[in-house]
Amino acid sequence: MAAFVAPATLPSVKRRPTASNAPFMRIRPSRRDVLRSVPAAVIPLLLADSGDIQAELSALASHIPGAGMPDVYYPPFFQGDWLVTRELYAVEMSDGAVEIAAHSMLSGRAIDALRNRIGLRETFPVRFVSHRDHIIADRLFNTRAELGADQVLWDADNPNIISVTWGRAPAKKRIRECKLTKRSFVDAPQGYGTFVSSEYARVVDVPSEDALMSVSKAPSVYGRRRLVRYKVSSVSDSMQPDALDRIVVDYIYPPSPPGAKYSMLLKYRDFLNRPTDSRSRFSP
Repeated sequence: MAAFVAPATLPSVKRRPTASNAPFMRIRPSRRDVLRSVPAAVIPLLLADSGDIQAELSALASHIPGAGMPDVYYPPFFQGDWLVTRELYAVEMSDGAVEIAAHSMLSGRAIDALRNRIGLRETFPVRFVSHRDHIIADRLFNTRAELGADQVLWDADNPNIISVTWGRAPAKKRIRECKLTKRSFVDAPQGYGTFVSSEYARVVDVPSEDALMSVSKAPSVYGRRRLVRYKVSSVSDSMQPDALDRIVVDYIYPPSPPGAKYSMLLKYRDFLNRPTDSRSRFSP
């Protein structure tokens, strides 16, 4: 018969505290963990005087969903004010227009109004500014000037959402919400002075309260891709570009999955020149 052997006494082991066995233990998170847990809008307030650290965290925040994406970065010579002279030169419809025929932009009256503008010219200012060591479009200023809006909401640190309002009386107010979901750009694709950008946005148009009272009116959703091509057309005595040619093409898509064929195509020919008088005339 085998003899019984008592188990050896195990030495005591000090376990390393964890979140499960020491719920009240204070654990110091890393800087990256803090960044991920704090809303992006709060970070500049927390680090207002931290210099390079703020720039580092802002760069990291640009990769967090909902905290903003990189904007379109333009060459340095874009910075400042420009005066745009625009001409609509083409309005094209495709077979896919039937899918969003009820959309206000594709109503017979709206299409006729667009075609009646072909060949006519309009003028408005645009501005490019320096932000976090990059030259970007001042979308608040530019959108308000281009669309003749009464109010535009936009944040340069999160450039993907633009809210546009026309009308001041509640019953007459119209709202357009644009959420940019894709963008790309190429500097100097055909040599110095050329620039190309492309942005895709999901757009929601909300009619005024008066219009909503009509059965035929309702909020509409559609996609829009804007393709823009720039080319320097003139330089100043100091060899700085002072005039640009720009082609703008807007593709309007039905609210379908990505890959759907566009329903309408708008083509604009723009001429950008430096203003000759004070910049203050362009203040919104």
